Amino acid sequence: MRHRRVKMKWINVNDKLPSDCDLVLFRLGKLLAPKTEKGIWLDGVKSFETEYSCEFFTVDEVTHWMPLPNPPEVSNE
Repeated sequence: MRHRRVKMKWINVNDKLPSDCDLVLFRLGKLLAPKTEKGIWLDGVKSFETEYSCEFFTVDEVTHWMPLPNPPEVSNE
């Protein structure tokens, strides 16, 4: 079986921000050791919140983000 790769694109936070409460991947690129986290964008406080550790990061700390892909469709057959 051959797997098809879907190209996902990182979006610069200076170009566009996610919609409120969107679950996304975001890149903390301004740290000494850059890392990628999964979390939500909170428009009211202009911050990304990590999914499990409840840490908050502003757009000053985050360089890019991307939406998560849609989950696979599951057949009940």
